[in-house]
Amino acid sequence: MSAPIDRDAVLAFILAWIEKDKGLPKSSLTPDTTFDDLGLDSLARMTLAGEIYDTFACEFEASVMWDCKTPEAVVEALGKQAPVVSITALSEGAPPHIVLIFGLGGTARDLYPIADGMKQAGTFSVSALEQPFSEDARVDTAEDTIQFISDAIIERFGGEPVIPFGYSFGGLLAMGVADALRSKGSAVPFTGLLDTNHPDAVHDRVGRAVRLATLMRHLPGWVSESILRAPPGQRRPGMRAIRRELRHFSGALRGGPTPRLKDVIRKNGRPPAWDARTEQNFNILNEYCPTTHGGDLLLLRAKTRPLDGSLNHARNGWDSVVKGDIHVLEMRGTHATLLDTAHLHEAGHLLASALRAPELAGAKD
Repeated sequence: MSAPIDRDAVLAFILAWIEKDKGLPKSSLTPDTTFDDLGLDSLARMTLAGEIYDTFACEFEASVMWDCKTPEAVVEALGKQAPVVSITALSEGAPPHIVLIFGLGGTARDLYPIADGMKQAGTFSVSALEQPFSEDARVDTAEDTIQFISDAIIERFGGEPVIPFGYSFGGLLAMGVADALRSKGSAVPFTGLLDTNHPDAVHDRVGRAVRLATLMRHLPGWVSESILRAPPGQRRPGMRAIRRELRHFSGALRGGPTPRLKDVIRKNGRPPAWDARTEQNFNILNEYCPTTHGGDLLLLRAKTRPLDGSLNHARNGWDSVVKGDIHVLEMRGTHATLLDTAHLHEAGHLLASALRAPELAGAKD
């Protein structure tokens, strides 16, 4: 969806543009003065519409400049524009079209290196769905957003096959999008998840002996990936974060249920990069758990993923949700370090290999 507009900034821009274009004294410009009184003809209004679009990346119908009589009315109308889903083409190729979906925070731009990794393995169609929510998006539930996204994908690709591919919580969103696309008649060979945690907090059914063996295997890797070889620009965890991870390890070893995201955030607080958009996304999405999924699933999972306390096999539990086949491939890294460029290139390679695999490429809807 389009980013929310800063109404004060847009209004100030319109008045400043008119002041400069018409050479009017600033004292004569008020938000409720009509465009006719300000001397703006059709050409000037069309030019102003283009300037607003270029400056604020604000998508709207140019007819707004004629339907609204004053600058104030234009700004009010722009604030009520329906959310727009933006799909950016990263790599051109034959279908199926891979659509990258980010989750609660960040943006699909963080996943762009996946397309570069796929290019090294061949020619594929890869696009990125920009942040599905914005601060002024008029949606009440994750299901609303799934419908927005699926409609935009169909408008872009028609009935051609599409593979939604989501990181973290975006994987759950991708599952919903895949089912929505199928219900609208689109082909979805499979759904891709990049280190998405199982939505059910009590799915873990692995015995204590397996937990202990997994703990011993994963703890050194987590220390290596998170502390010793953290990617450039990524903040190394402090003692508080390390103690938190060890508590998660301990809880997983005891066989306790995987903590839900809202409980983790309630206990540990918001991450440093948490912003207003992430907060809204969290409020809408944190209760969204797909209870069923109609097609095949490809799960690329970090070998060292202790952030949710889940030390069990990646496949465990998904069979209670997914009706199709489940394919699990492990990657180097932790949940956070998977966003490092090298790891995303690896994800692109694995995704390209999966597209060539007969059991996935020939999957039935």
